Amino acid sequence: MNKVIAGKDFSWYKGMTIKDLLKECGENRSFVGVLINGIYGSRSRFHELQIPNGAEIEFIPWREGMTLIDLIGYQSDQTYICAATIDGLLISEDYFDKTLIPENAEVY
Repeated sequence: MNKVIAGKDFSWYKGMTIKDLLKECGENRSFVGVLINGIYGSRSRFHELQIPNGAEIEFIPWREGMTLIDLIGYQSDQTYICAATIDGLLISEDYFDKTLIPENAEVY
């Protein structure tokens, strides 16, 4: 499961969160984050990110050697990103292609 649509690919209910969806699907892979209708949400917020009915949800799986530039590639929004944080450490855009994302890291 990488990309699904609420109410079509799974049974949706009001107040359903990303954490609820993962539990319902028995998914246990490590994810960096999720895109809900193209908007990024960090994995630390899975318990509070509510899924709108009909929303397109794309999970961003973590993989060995994944960099910040890899993560940014998932977003279709071409907004300029000049900094990010990994586990609270500020990373400037000059290092996006060199900075590895550790498994279970919090990325904003």
